[in-house]
Amino acid sequence: MTPPESPLYAVVAPPQSRLRRPSLRAVDGSSISAFLGPLTGAMAALLGVLITQRGERKKAHAALVWAQRSEAYAALFLMCERDIGILSRGRGGWSTEERAVLDTPLTDSMQVNLYLFGRDRVVKTYKTYRESLTRRLLADPIHGLELSGEPEDKRRDSTKLIEFGPHLEAVASECIKLRELVRKEARGDG
Repeated sequence: MTPPESPLYAVVAPPQSRLRRPSLRAVDGSSISAFLGPLTGAMAALLGVLITQRGERKKAHAALVWAQRSEAYAALFLMCERDIGILSRGRGGWSTEERAVLDTPLTDSMQVNLYLFGRDRVVKTYKTYRESLTRRLLADPIHGLELSGEPEDKRRDSTKLIEFGPHLEAVASECIKLRELVRKEARGDG
């Protein structure tokens, strides 16, 4: 026989209305610590997970930035090597192929990568180099001033004022400076 069907159970068991509900005053210290211990452990575990996730996100972001930056720096370094090779061969009057190479900066995607992920010093030096190279290409008496729309006599007179040697050396030194800065930044020396 199960206890509720037993006649003794009805006599011994108190009526349901007299059962006391547990109150907070009746909770002892051991039950509070039994509740707070796991709660504290769970909060510490959650905090550890959040800190770890934040650190992992920072590492992933740094890896993305470095991947994009190194790709842009590699393209910039190759551009400098190519331009230095052309600039070191002459004092203007480049062939059409050489001029086309000098007229071609980085591709649009590499320029975007450079501007977004490159260090400010590298971007500033790149801009300075491209500006000085553009000025030099526009001053080229064979190619640059033909597109100016000025009369031919005036074009010839304006080109006489330009000393090609120092200007070309300045452009080449800007390119060498850019190449060395990229090399330092890529190695982490900058």
